[in-house]
Amino acid sequence: MTTHQTNGLPDTPSALSDILPTRDRRYSPESAVRFHLTYAVPGLIRDHAVKPRFGGLLHHVCPDREDEFVRLTADIWGELKGRFAAPLTLKVTTKRRTVTVLGFVRYVIGQPHGRLTLERVATAPSGRSVWRRANFAFAADLPFRPSLGLFEELLGEWTPAIADLANATADVVPLLNGLANRLRQAALQTIYWKRLRYAVRKALALDPEVLDLARRSRVNSHTPEVTDLHYNHVLERLAHYRQIAADNPNLLWLYALAHTEHVCLPRTGERLAALRAKILGDFSLPAAAWRYLANGRRRDFRVVLDWLGPNALPNGRWLELREWLRVLVALGRRDPIGLPVQRLFLHDAYRMAADGNSIVFRGVTLPLASLRALIAEAEAQLARGTLRAFSEDDLPDVLAWLAGSATQLDGRQQQAGWRYLLRRARAWKHEAALRERTQHQTWRSLIESHVEDGFVVRPLSDGWQLQREALVRRNCTNTYLADCLADTVRLFAVISPSGRQTATVGLIREGRNWKVLDVRGFANSSPSPVLRELAKTLASRYTTRWLVLHPLPAPMAAVAARLPEPPIEHDQINCSDEGDDWCGDDDEFDEAHGRRSEACPICGDTEFGCGHLVAALDYFNGGIFAGEMQRCQAPLLDGLWSLIEQSASAARQYSGLGKTVDDAIAAVRRAQSAGESISALRDDIEWALINVIYETLESLPGVETAYWEFDGGAPGMSTCGRNYWSTDPDAAMENLMAALGICELKQ
Repeated sequence: MTTHQTNGLPDTPSALSDILPTRDRRYSPESAVRFHLTYAVPGLIRDHAVKPRFGGLLHHVCPDREDEFVRLTADIWGELKGRFAAPLTLKVTTKRRTVTVLGFVRYVIGQPHGRLTLERVATAPSGRSVWRRANFAFAADLPFRPSLGLFEELLGEWTPAIADLANATADVVPLLNGLANRLRQAALQTIYWKRLRYAVRKALALDPEVLDLARRSRVNSHTPEVTDLHYNHVLERLAHYRQIAADNPNLLWLYALAHTEHVCLPRTGERLAALRAKILGDFSLPAAAWRYLANGRRRDFRVVLDWLGPNALPNGRWLELREWLRVLVALGRRDPIGLPVQRLFLHDAYRMAADGNSIVFRGVTLPLASLRALIAEAEAQLARGTLRAFSEDDLPDVLAWLAGSATQLDGRQQQAGWRYLLRRARAWKHEAALRERTQHQTWRSLIESHVEDGFVVRPLSDGWQLQREALVRRNCTNTYLADCLADTVRLFAVISPSGRQTATVGLIREGRNWKVLDVRGFANSSPSPVLRELAKTLASRYTTRWLVLHPLPAPMAAVAARLPEPPIEHDQINCSDEGDDWCGDDDEFDEAHGRRSEACPICGDTEFGCGHLVAALDYFNGGIFAGEMQRCQAPLLDGLWSLIEQSASAARQYSGLGKTVDDAIAAVRRAQSAGESISALRDDIEWALINVIYETLESLPGVETAYWEFDGGAPGMSTCGRNYWSTDPDAAMENLMAALGICELKQ
């Protein structure tokens, strides 16, 4: 075996004829040449290389090992740059041809059959690096996609060293992901990645005929590449594909779909005849259905190829083809339905009704005449460039009217056209908004509309919003109406910074905690990891507010366990029969005159010096006179009043803090509309707002209250009040601010 290193594929010695097979050539032990070549890709490295920045990952690294982390990342990047200089290794033997890329991924073409497989570098139990076959589908044309997972594979040999530098176990995964992402960004700015991909394809030298048939017959319309599975499938059934390409090349995709869906076909005979008999026989369809397939093109059936099942996987497309053919036959169209209009049916559960004269579309039974009017209007909107607005506004309104009102269209209504249906739908929508029944189908969300990490999060808080969300986003949010009314489910719409909705988030209550029920994109598609993390943040925040505003009373045994021992009682209280001299101590004097100074239920202190007092209120002599609230009451009032003014300016009706604050917002809005001053209004409702603050404080978990009285025995000498205690007054104040929706206090 000979080994060479050069800057490109050789042009001489039996050269490419021995290294790169021609269309009809196959290797054999007699004609194969042992060859081993490592070479560079001309023009791969850019003129201005970019060095990755790893400083943002130092918070995941042990503080005393940051220098080691810097040296390790420099070594990794240096090694990767060295591999960029000579990224490919081509090796040809009598049994296989291998193309190794960057030293950790290699493509293997077995000889003489020509099957394509992928191998990755792995670590054996002995610690030695070995090649292991990948058990997943990968791109064969163009190969070597610059995904994040690819660079995670690249870090495999350094993973133990990187994990050893992590600050904690929980930092290992974020540290590895961060390194892979930064390496990927730097690599894409250092080399021309497409040139590397084309160089890999040239080195693979896949059979051009097989590759051409694989491209024309692929059914994975979500990605443009040919996978190894499909390439090997075409290679194994090359005679069948040649036969179909000669008879009707427009049906190459249909044969590939049958194989992908594991449809059983006869082993012998013409493939198209077998497909025709299978479709017409198993689907019970007339001959017209096969004519739609034979005369159509692959793009005419993208609604089938793009379909995703409940698990966001393309399983069940063979049955989806049956339903689409039934719709085409029932409509009796001569021209195919355009791709943009097909997407109105994409991912939807549509089927022909039992009567054969209507179709169940998005849960609504539409007569065929109405469906034809719908498609005709969609094609007209497409020609005008307004199809998107039609699919997001007009179509959901009409379907919501038909579903919500249970309207059965008669012959005259069916022939009236789309404009008539839209006019009736808008009138029904207006009436539904005013209907008293709809007003009761509302619920309160503890999280209002706000911006989270650049996304606008909007709660769905009534029945109409759920129904519209289900129609526009093609999901099942409308089935959670009863759960939302019972306060067990909450739903939110997530809107991207560009203004388009990207996901629907569902939260479910289990006991006292809220968890993520599901996160789905359009038509129940899988969302990005960023949206999943956003959903977890919403669940955590909703749990916090739910626990604050819905506390459970502490068990009496737990409260009693924190109370101090009762004071020692005197056998008797001696006093002089003559005069008013009192012989007991101060506590006995207070007890004799009806004054009960409540001790701290946590430590037993009676002088308010233990640090557990949140507030001490005297209802008749000046209000608050001790505790943390003595400092914070005025700023809390200012913050609550600012919240009321902001809510009134934003035209909000509900604050989430109860009827008192809601009435205050309404009063401020009336005063602003009338041009009146709101300063006097604040003075009028200030005591009501103080009561809101202390009612909220009393509802917080971890806050104990005690009522006390004092009777001095004379007019003006009696009073009463309430004390608020907590093991952590600062935490109690933070919870109080969160419950009131106040971000910070202005001192």
